Amino acid sequence: MTAHTKLVSIARVTNVFGSFNDVESICRLCRAEGIFTSVDAAQSIACESTDVKRIGCDFLSFSGHKMYGPTGIGALYVRSGIKGFEPGLLGGGMNARFYTDGTWTLEDAPYRFEPGTQNIAGAAGLAEACRFILEIGVDRIGEYENRMRNLIRDSVKDVPGITIYNPDSHSGIFTFSLEGVPAQDEGTLLNSRGICVRSGLHCAKILPGIPADGTIRASLGVYTDEEDCQQLIEALRKGGSVLDAYFA
Repeated sequence: MTAHTKLVSIARVTNVFGSFNDVESICRLCRAEGIFTSVDAAQSIACESTDVKRIGCDFLSFSGHKMYGPTGIGALYVRSGIKGFEPGLLGGGMNARFYTDGTWTLEDAPYRFEPGTQNIAGAAGLAEACRFILEIGVDRIGEYENRMRNLIRDSVKDVPGITIYNPDSHSGIFTFSLEGVPAQDEGTLLNSRGICVRSGLHCAKILPGIPADGTIRASLGVYTDEEDCQQLIEALRKGGSVLDAYFA
């Protein structure tokens, strides 16, 4: 941070390594310096209890598709009474009043940040997703995902050429690469065996310490069971060429 810093944005759980950041301490430090804070809870919202009062952030956001809800919908928490931010777009619903001289008055937050017609169907789906994870228990989901991830880690850590980038993570994210195998090729091979992973740079192109072509990320969730994990374990132990995806 410098004297010019206005806002610090930090992910609670990173999407590449599944690292947990101490957002409470970061927000407390920023608050003391008069700096706004924005927490990205997309990776954590469905696997741990989230309390914006305890975190002490000014903003917190998450997306529906990371919590078993629909795509195209998410939520932004704005701390009550926050000042100093203006919307980037203007539209109906966010304006409290228009005046004949061409000026206007905006609604208070969060309504001042919501132009136009809302995604009503998406909001209904997001609400149902919230009910779904709360019924199971987000902390239970987090513990389960971590247990499945550890099963994979412990079973493939001795596979020749494998690099596991987050062996000590407590999330449901398992990130790895195989020596001499491009990430996209490994992703294609696993896909041919019925295993869905993401390969590449995961929208983190400047992240140091990973291969130029990226890594392979397996994301464990509430629907992942031990049979799914064993399928990935066996595929990594078996190995093979990307050509097997087309000619085997």
